[in-house]
Amino acid sequence: MSQKEPRYEELCRRFLADSRDFSPQNCRRAGIDRVFSNEDLDRCLKQITAYIKENQ
Repeated sequence: MSQKEPRYEELCRRFLADSRDFSPQNCRRAGIDRVFSNEDLDRCLKQITAYIKENQ
């Protein structure tokens, strides 16, 4: 919004690329079995902290 000429095409390209790169199938193949949702920062940090403590 603050850009004089927003680059919406680039934004869409990046979104689509991330959707493919971080698909559930690719995450499973990479051994990623836990995802943290950063909708509420405090709750997310507590979940990450608990996960680290449980997996040390």
